[in-house]
Amino acid sequence: MASETEILQSLIAAASAPPGAPGWAELLRLLAETTRAGTVALRLEQAGRPVAAWHHGAPPPALEETDKMRLGRVYAQGDLPGLMTRRAPLRALRAPAGPGGTALLWLARPEGAEDFRAIDGVQLSTLAPYLGPALTGWQAAEAARARAAQEQALARALGAAWILFSAGGQILDRAPGLEDLLTGTGIRLGSDGRLHLPEEATAQALRAALARTGPDAPPALLVLSDAPRLEMRITAPSDGPRLARLRRSPRAAALPVEVVARHFALAPAEARLAQLICDGRTLAEAAADLGWTLESTRSASKQVFARMGVRGQAGVIRRMQAGALWLAAPDTDEAGPDSEV
Repeated sequence: MASETEILQSLIAAASAPPGAPGWAELLRLLAETTRAGTVALRLEQAGRPVAAWHHGAPPPALEETDKMRLGRVYAQGDLPGLMTRRAPLRALRAPAGPGGTALLWLARPEGAEDFRAIDGVQLSTLAPYLGPALTGWQAAEAARARAAQEQALARALGAAWILFSAGGQILDRAPGLEDLLTGTGIRLGSDGRLHLPEEATAQALRAALARTGPDAPPALLVLSDAPRLEMRITAPSDGPRLARLRRSPRAAALPVEVVARHFALAPAEARLAQLICDGRTLAEAAADLGWTLESTRSASKQVFARMGVRGQAGVIRRMQAGALWLAAPDTDEAGPDSEV
């Protein structure tokens, strides 16, 4: 049977638990074990609407008119609003959880079971001052993780990542998904915690840049790979770690044709031509890649220019490179042609 200290420690752990950890499930399990409840349920509400819920054991009974419950008071089945006629043992608590938020925690046993003990209500009363702040902290952490995931997805879509180096070249930290950015470049993350480059001259240039970069030195710029193009910019805001920002030039040919076609209202063949132009191919090279004649390629390019609202191949490149096309999710993106809102 868990002690009061163990339950409070579990509450703190749940508030800071990373995704996939037992978190709130473990807290409810401890409460069920300590109070011998058949069901323990927890619900977080914002402006009267549920935003998260957990339960342990059997499905929890519905709670009605919870807005009439006083904050911090432990209710029994006989005095809980909306459940005056309920005979099955129940204890419930409502606590504030941030601006406009409330937390509901309740224990239940099946009808005919022995009623809860006084000490079981005390367990809930003990949690009352801590429950709301713990849930508020958890919600803030979840929101921060969601924002970080969005930013990581945007960075990956735009071919960007970062590495934190020591002056000696040891990797101290790095962006999630860095391995994907290095795919096809011949560069790899070594088991020794260093970046391994296939060209010794480039490796020497990286070591030299890390050694000389400091708070008073200009940023160091390196080309780590030509095909695909991968550049690195190294700065050091202090005499400590060096921050390296990497950018890999995105290839339009890697985008699904249907995404490009839908984005610019092009036919699939026109979209393929636009991709080749964006990647720097001449019309003659594009014609060879597509198996077209040069004359038909020139004719198709004029149609592409007109539909995209640009003049010439440079306009296609600017339009594609500066747009949100690279942020499309091929599996789910259903956006139509470019539009202004």
